Amino acid sequence: MSKSEVSTPLRRHRLSVAIATLPVSFLAAGSASALAQEQADAPTQLPGLNVTADWLGPPTEESEKTYTGARTVVEEDQLQATGALNLNDALRPVPGLTVLDETGTGILPNIGVRGLNPLRSERLQILLDGYPIAIGPYSNVGVSLFPVTLPSLEVVDIVRGGASVHYGPNNVGGVVNFVTKPIPAETSQTLRERVTIAEETGNVFTDTYYRVGGRATDKLDLQFQANVQRGDGFRDHSDTEVDNLILDARYYLNDQHELATQLQYYRVDAELPGALTPQAYEQDRTQSQRPHDGYEADMSRATFTWTYTPADNMEFQWRNFVHDADRTFFFGQNLSGTGHWADPGLDSTHVADSPRLFTVLGTEPRLAIRHGRHDITLGARFVSEDVEFDVNRLEFSSGNRSVARDWHLDTRAMAFYISDTVSFLDDRLTVTPGLRYEDVDMDFRDNLSGNTEENSAEELLPGLTVGYQASDDLFVFANSQRSLVPVQIAQTTREGAVANETSWNHELRPPASHTRPAVFSNPVPHRLRGSDSV
Repeated sequence: MSKSEVSTPLRRHRLSVAIATLPVSFLAAGSASALAQEQADAPTQLPGLNVTADWLGPPTEESEKTYTGARTVVEEDQLQATGALNLNDALRPVPGLTVLDETGTGILPNIGVRGLNPLRSERLQILLDGYPIAIGPYSNVGVSLFPVTLPSLEVVDIVRGGASVHYGPNNVGGVVNFVTKPIPAETSQTLRERVTIAEETGNVFTDTYYRVGGRATDKLDLQFQANVQRGDGFRDHSDTEVDNLILDARYYLNDQHELATQLQYYRVDAELPGALTPQAYEQDRTQSQRPHDGYEADMSRATFTWTYTPADNMEFQWRNFVHDADRTFFFGQNLSGTGHWADPGLDSTHVADSPRLFTVLGTEPRLAIRHGRHDITLGARFVSEDVEFDVNRLEFSSGNRSVARDWHLDTRAMAFYISDTVSFLDDRLTVTPGLRYEDVDMDFRDNLSGNTEENSAEELLPGLTVGYQASDDLFVFANSQRSLVPVQIAQTTREGAVANETSWNHELRPPASHTRPAVFSNPVPHRLRGSDSV
């Protein structure tokens, strides 16, 4: 059913202009050698187990069926088959997910799981190719800059439970991993253009995607992706510009050593149409009464992974990431003393901007060992965050600009984790006890008042998962995990005591067939229990 056939807030026409999906292969020869190389580079298969330092394993339909927690893997054909224009459209069919569009053009999705507040996706650990994308993984878990665009994705892996030991902190709602397109085995390129025209206003939004990649040498694979979006949403004052550039490289030193890196630059500049008064909405819902509202952001990211496989039953990964992020919201404010400051029916007397500057560095070694019936995972992670958290205000009548807030926060976090998956009954039954230790130190300074505060979080976070393959078509599981969210920078000035938040997540899948239905389905009984919630 097309969008015009159902009742929606916005009816849009999508035009497939120019090239929808055009792969152009430059290397027809050498396919046999490429296939042989792919087979040589594939992870070693052990009986009933893929030995990998990534505990979740590959996000595939098969891994979804036998994962010891509620999990939904949305593959590329499903992302494209829905006719989704952006991430909001692509994720809405997933059961248990609430997806809200903060901007009207899909550049800042707010994602919630199992009834948890979707505001800025702050109850989820959101990853891009396994690396965190929150601008402050510890101090600012709300995702107010979302450096992901739909055309660059291969898979979306949604893990609701059972992953807290290995992927923390802030995973009370689970883990969502956006997986970008892999480097193709043969050199090829793709060009796709999509044009969306708003039926009510005629506003045009273009989405251009280009990808080129393949094997550069016998040891080096390269890929470049570019996604450029320009135009307006269906409302006035919604002009939007998005640039998402990604460069991937993978180098095979030998049969045991592999290096992989990703460089990304993401930029967005958007007008925000904002709220309307009830009278204005009845008159024309496409208008805007918030001429000063806007959003600007950019993020430069780099990741580097060294994978060492000294034996068939062992894999070591050293994962590193760094990002430099700068995001600013602009809001018109009525500070005349009459009415609410954000009332769209009143003229603004000021415009405020709220720049947030984050420099984040992380390093994480992981080791996976298979010994007999034991699959042991060991890991540690260090993260450093340097944060500038400001608010400035411009008064229209005088032209005076003032500083309303000037905060600085330094965060140093160290985590250690261990788990042991023990197999019984010819690998049909697995039991995985695990433990994560988090030690977080935060130093806060108000540069205007000179006040300083400190916060420390030191928590043991246990977890247990159990999975049983009762038959070829019957898999059951249960899990219980504890998670942590440290005090956030925006909460440091609240009156009264504010504590670090911990919570328990319990899941149970009763006997049911794991045959995948035609539509998304994952009815798993669960219970969330939190303490010191902030």
